[in-house]
Parts: sequence; structure tokens; C-alpha cells
Amino acid sequence: MSFFESLKSTVINSTSPIVSSSYILIKTISILTYLLAYSFGSFTNITILLIIIKSVEFYSIQNIFGRKLVGLRWSYDKDFKYESYKQYGLEEFGNPLDRLIFWYGMYLTIAMWLVFSISTLFGFKFIYFFIVLYCLFLEVYQYYGFRGCYNYKGNEEVKQGVNIMDVLNKYSNVASFFQTSS
Repeated sequence: MSFFESLKSTVINSTSPIVSSSYILIKTISILTYLLAYSFGSFTNITILLIIIKSVEFYSIQNIFGRKLVGLRWSYDKDFKYESYKQYGLEEFGNPLDRLIFWYGMYLTIAMWLVFSISTLFGFKFIYFFIVLYCLFLEVYQYYGFRGCYNYKGNEEVKQGVNIMDVLNKYSNVASFFQTSS
């Protein structure tokens, strides 16, 4: 059986095949866009396309696919806010195949963007490295949000979120250290 036939049977056996196939498609689009544009396009086109595609991917996975496939949704305003199926007293959510597609899709894309970042770094394509680093950052940040959401029980206060303003205030006097006093 070929890869595409096994992928097709996996998606069809899913609880929601349209959502599963859309999730796989949107993850694949950003990677294919990078590979094709890197080969044939200019730096500006790659940057604009990947920022738009990764933004749409980030939003849709965070708000639609995460909720439909694994019952998890998170947001970040000042602190992380998690919504989990566990806060409603459920032991599991949905089909194990949907969870498998979601989490392995997340792991695989992080690994692929990591490989792309290493290859651009060692290929001395430093300007492309920052685009790939942006994509890798979004994938890891999304994984961090969903992992925190998965570990969230629903009745405790979230303590693991980092408030960026606290970090900036803590190190705000670093710039004054380098200034000379007159």
C-alpha cells in the first residue's frame, strides 16, 4: 500500500475526515510553499507568502482544528488562557486517530522546520534562516500552548505562563548599564 493510500484510509477512518484532511493540508501548504518558493522565488515573495500562510495556519489550528480534533483551545492575552475537555469532567475527547493526526502533525512540522533551519544555517543562507526561524517559532509556540492546554485540569490557576511585561521590567535597566553617565 502506498503512502497516499494509507493516508487516505487514515483520514477516512477519522471521526471528522474533513477537519483531519484540512489540518493535514494546511500544515502541508506552508512547507510546500517554502520548498517551492525557495527553489523558484525571490526572498520578498517567500517572506510575504509564508507570513500570510503561517498566520492563517496558526489561527486556524489554534481556534478550529485544536478544538475539533483534540478538544483543546488556548489564547494569550496577558496570561495563557486554556480551554480543555478535562475541565468538563471528560476523561478523553474524540477519536484516538484524530489525536494521533493532530499531535504527530505538530511533531512532524516542528521537526521539518528544524531541519530547514539547520540546512539554511549550514548552507550559509542567513537571510532565509530568519524566515525559517519565524516558522519554527510559531510551531513551537503553538505546541507550547497546546501542551499547556493538555496538562490543564480546569480547576487550578495557570502558573506556567510567562508575562512578557514582567520579563521586560526585570531587565529594563540593562540598557542603562551600557550608557555612560555624564
